[in-house]
Amino acid sequence: MKGYKALNQEMRAAHGNKMQFELGKTYSVDGEVIPCKNGFHFCEKIEYLNCWYDIVHSRIFEVEADGIIIKSEGKYVAERIKLVRELSKEDINKYFEQNLQSLVCHDETYVRQAVAKQGYSLEILVNDTEWPVRQAVAKQGYGLDVLVNDENWIVRQAVAEQGYGLDILISDVDRDVRQTVAKQGYGLDILIHDSDYYVRRVAEIMLDKRTKQ
Repeated sequence: MKGYKALNQEMRAAHGNKMQFELGKTYSVDGEVIPCKNGFHFCEKIEYLNCWYDIVHSRIFEVEADGIIIKSEGKYVAERIKLVRELSKEDINKYFEQNLQSLVCHDETYVRQAVAKQGYSLEILVNDTEWPVRQAVAKQGYGLDVLVNDENWIVRQAVAEQGYGLDILISDVDRDVRQTVAKQGYGLDILIHDSDYYVRRVAEIMLDKRTKQ
C-alpha cells in the first residue's frame, strides 16, 4: 500500500520510540501489529499527516507498506514499511494545488489548517469556523486587520506575534496576548504596571534587555 510518512529533520519519528529511519530500507516489526503501540504508522494522504505533525517543518516521505496493515483514526499501522522517496517542497506544493478544491472544504479542521499552513486559500480560510485554521492564517500574516479582533485569544496572540495591532492588543483581556505584546517590546512602560504578574515579568525582562543593549 502506498502512503506518506512524516519525520523530523533527523529522519526520526516524533512519537513513540523516536525510531531512526533510512531511505530505501525496509523495516519490519516483531509481534502483533497494534495501532499506537506496535507497528509503523503512515497516512494515505499528505494532508492527514497534519493531525500528528507540522507538515511545514517536517520531512515528508512516500512509503510502501505491506504485511498486516490496520486502519485506525485516520492513519494506518503496518507490519512492514519502506521509505521510497522524500518529497520536495515543490512536490508538496504541487500536491496541495492539485487537490485544493476538495481540501479547502474538507470536514476535518486539521486538513484545512494544513492548507492555510501552505499559504493557500487564505482569503477563504480567514473566515473559517475553527480557530486553529484562523491561527494558521494569522501566522501567514494574512487578514490581520480582521483577526486582530478575533473571538479566540490564540488567534489574537498569533496576530501579536506578527507585530500587528499592538496598540489594540496591549489592552487585550487575555494575559497571554498581552505577554506576547510585551515580547514584541511594545508598550513596556504600560505593561510594567499590568494587573497580571506574568505580563509584568515579561515587561521587566524586555526592559532589562533594552537597557543592556
